Amino acid sequence: MGLHAAPSKSAILRPVFLAGRASLARNFARARKARYDRRAVPQQVRRKRPWTPRLPPGDDVTLQLAIGRELGVGLELSGPLALGPALLLHARSRLLGVGFPLDVSGGVERFRHRRTALDAAEIALDHGPAERLLSSLAGDLVAPGPAEVRLAWPAPVLPDSDPTDAPHDLRVFVTSAVVRGDGAIDPAIVAADLSVGAVGTGLTITAHRLRGLGLGRSPLVVIGALMARLAHRVGGRAHGLVLTLPDPLRDALTEAFATRGARVPRREEVVITHVSRDAERLRVRFSRGVPLDPSRAATSLAEVGRMVGDADAAFVAGDEDRARSGYLAAIERAPRHRAILGRLAELDAYASRERAEAAMFWLRESHAAAQQERRGDDGNALGRQLLLAWLHERLGARSRARSAFQRAGAEAEDRGESRLAARAYDRAAALLGPDDPELASLLDRALGNDPTQNTARWRRLALRARIGDDGGAMEDIQHLEAQARGEQARKATLLRAARTFHEAGRLEHAVPAYERALKYAPDDRDTCAGLGAALLAAREVGRGVMLLGKAADLAGDGAVTLVLARALAGPVGDAPAAIARLREISGDDPHAAHARLLEAAYRLRLGDRPGASRALGFGLELLEARPPHGDDRKPLVELLLGAAIAVREDDPGLGLRAALAGLALDPQHQNLATLVQALGRGRSEDDDEEPPATDPGRDGHGPLPSIPPPRMLLEDLPLAEDDDAEAQAESLLARVKANPEDDAAIDALVDVLGRLGRDFELFALLAARWDDADAEQRRVLRPRQEAVLRRMAEAAERDGRVAEGQVYRDAIARL
Repeated sequence: MGLHAAPSKSAILRPVFLAGRASLARNFARARKARYDRRAVPQQVRRKRPWTPRLPPGDDVTLQLAIGRELGVGLELSGPLALGPALLLHARSRLLGVGFPLDVSGGVERFRHRRTALDAAEIALDHGPAERLLSSLAGDLVAPGPAEVRLAWPAPVLPDSDPTDAPHDLRVFVTSAVVRGDGAIDPAIVAADLSVGAVGTGLTITAHRLRGLGLGRSPLVVIGALMARLAHRVGGRAHGLVLTLPDPLRDALTEAFATRGARVPRREEVVITHVSRDAERLRVRFSRGVPLDPSRAATSLAEVGRMVGDADAAFVAGDEDRARSGYLAAIERAPRHRAILGRLAELDAYASRERAEAAMFWLRESHAAAQQERRGDDGNALGRQLLLAWLHERLGARSRARSAFQRAGAEAEDRGESRLAARAYDRAAALLGPDDPELASLLDRALGNDPTQNTARWRRLALRARIGDDGGAMEDIQHLEAQARGEQARKATLLRAARTFHEAGRLEHAVPAYERALKYAPDDRDTCAGLGAALLAAREVGRGVMLLGKAADLAGDGAVTLVLARALAGPVGDAPAAIARLREISGDDPHAAHARLLEAAYRLRLGDRPGASRALGFGLELLEARPPHGDDRKPLVELLLGAAIAVREDDPGLGLRAALAGLALDPQHQNLATLVQALGRGRSEDDDEEPPATDPGRDGHGPLPSIPPPRMLLEDLPLAEDDDAEAQAESLLARVKANPEDDAAIDALVDVLGRLGRDFELFALLAARWDDADAEQRRVLRPRQEAVLRRMAEAAERDGRVAEGQVYRDAIARL
């Protein structure tokens, strides 16, 4: 029976389904006739159409015949075939069971379904696609957010390195994604060498020589997690630091042959025979021949993996106890093995702060092992140096940490690991003071290795702004602005640059930078406030106040409102408007206490003493509820000192309370200590058991402590005879403390303190004498008090503390 003797079922039933209203019997009769009538079979069924494979869009790689003397006849790809991050450079098979002569006139169509065996194939891994794949997998591993992966070829790290190891290694760097904008985040980085080995047609990729900086967990855990994610993506198996690809050719040959209509060739005789590299490509060749001989390094890594593979897997999985037990058991079997000692050091270093000393012990053991046997070195001295530097920094040994970071940077620079070198130099610079002579050199070396190291560039910008290197500073700003992407990033860069110049007192550069940032975000609160403050410092009061008012209205920030209020009360001279602004700061704002104290100072200037006392009391309540920290203390201390001096006559209890609050913020403040002693002595002598009606303790704050005058075991100290005024002052102070009734010592001390310019102590001393003086004595003391208050007011106004200066002038008016 021929090809068309028995039509298909669809051809037989076609007339039945097309016979719309005909009877069922007639339809079956026509169907029986069609079964034996060839003419009833549609022509498109009888004609055999050629089969065309369905290839992915844009894939023009086809199969073609390959004919050679040794190969015979076979099939091969017409060009390289992309397989995700890899590339199948070529694949060639040979026909099985054919003899010669052979007719090949039918081409590929004639041999598409014949049995073949793979003769040779070559797979390449290009750096670009591989980096993109690994970057997509490395998110949140080194730091929260995206990551950036780079591949490179490693150079030999040991003098006795086997030159045959080089083609088998690949170096991978994983960093947190480069921070654009102002670069406020210190990028984290981890690096590892990947050794490529072969077992038959399978590949093993082993990570070793791990090193990292700025990480929140061990480099081993980071790289192990990345290999686990990669194994899941490519269909391999990950165990600790080893990634196994059992048969990378299987899917490649299926894609190359099966999708093009040919049978997948057999590959039993094919093994990996060669691994090589060129510019940015790793090549793996499969062919019939002698398997690839493993290198010495690969053999050593295989032995290490056999000893600690399970412990590595436990460490990656988070089971640190099981990992540590495995490492300890391995170090007993292989004493002083540096790779195992390094793992123990990493595990203890990242486990907890309490185990930092144990990590230092393992590092010392590793160093001792290197001194005894050079061949025992695994080439990871850089990783151990970085770990040592981090441990020193963690334990507070800043000098040792800086030296270790600097040595690590030099070693990374020698090995060509520029990004790691830049980060190590930057960390060393961060441990130096702003005036250290080595700071500029370290920052230059960091940026010389990696110009995108933004943290180092910001530090160098601040340094250049302080020392007046305008050209270098503007060059750094141009680099930072060029790295910024988007309007928000450029605005943030310019704003931080403006603040850097502002803090360095370089207003001629700060104002233009603020103005450029304002073009990107005209309604940005921080930019408006910064430009307003810079303009005020540059004596452009009108624009400065306008911008500060705009910033305060945009967000109601207490810090901005404080600056605005000072400007209104100072250069503008409108204290009532300043008070109105200060009262806009709510009680739950972090700057509320500062606002109330400033309000009290401005009310005293206006003569509103009851309102000043209320504002001062409210401010003291806020201070007791939320004590300030850091740099916020200094302006409050000066305000409290001025307020205590101003209200001490009308309300001694409130004055003492203000002085005590200031002394609590700055226990070393000599002027406050003296004032507290004077006020406390006055209360202890004048007050009975019942506190006065104006005592703030009746408002629920508890009784104020009474500080008696100090009593020393000294009787009649003689005056100092030498010319050292400082020593004379101290001697007189001790004499007065021992006997507060010694009028001669007090008069001498007044003269000495006046000559030394110690006006605060002098005023406290005069104030204490004023309380006990009669009318005639006060007439003598008044000129001295006026003179010292005038000097204090002038000093405060020179330093920009206008409100404090006005408090002193108000005190002069009340004398």
